[in-house]
Amino acid sequence: PDEDAADSFASVLLMPAQHVAAFCDRTPMNFDVPMGLAETCGVSWEAAAMRIMETSWQVCAVAFSQHGRLQWIAPSMPFLMLCGNRLRPGRVVGPGALARRFFDTGMCPEDAEMVPASAWVAGCGPEAQIAEHSVANSAGGVVMTILWDPVDLGGPRPALATLPAVTAMRDYLLDRLDCEAAAKSRNQA
Repeated sequence: PDEDAADSFASVLLMPAQHVAAFCDRTPMNFDVPMGLAETCGVSWEAAAMRIMETSWQVCAVAFSQHGRLQWIAPSMPFLMLCGNRLRPGRVVGPGALARRFFDTGMCPEDAEMVPASAWVAGCGPEAQIAEHSVANSAGGVVMTILWDPVDLGGPRPALATLPAVTAMRDYLLDRLDCEAAAKSRNQA
C-alpha cells in the first residue's frame, strides 16, 4: 500500500493533469496515445499507459499477458463499469485476439484490429467486438495490449468527471471488485 501511494504520487508529479488531459480521452486509444504522453512527460510508455487508464473517460484498458494468460490489467473507470470482474488475471487470452495469434504463431500484427470481445472479456456474445492493439516481445513470450471500444456512447467528459474524480472512483471500483473476487474465492474454497 505505501509503495502504491508513492507510485501514484510520482505518477501525478511526473505527468501533471494538464498534460494527461490532452491524451487521456483520445480515440483511437492505441499505443500512439501513451507514446505521446511518454514523450511529453519524459516517462516510460508503460507508466504513461497506466496514468491514462487511471484518468480516461473512454472504455479502454491496458493488459499484460504472458504465455497465453493474462497477468495483469489496468482498466479505465468506464471499462470497469461495463465489464466488472469479467476480465481478471489468470484468464486465458481467447481465440480471435491478436495476442492469442502471437501465442499460437509467434506473429503479432502491427496495426490495431477489431476482435471478438469474448477473446478478452468473459460472458460476451459472439457479436460483440472490441478494438485491440498489441505489441509482442518474442524473447519473453509477453504481449502488452490496449483494448478500447471505438464507439463513443458517452459523449464528452462531464464537468464533474475531473481527472482526480475519475481516478478516485476507478480506485474505489477496483477495490470493491477485488473484495468481491476475494469473497467469491473464499466461498469456493
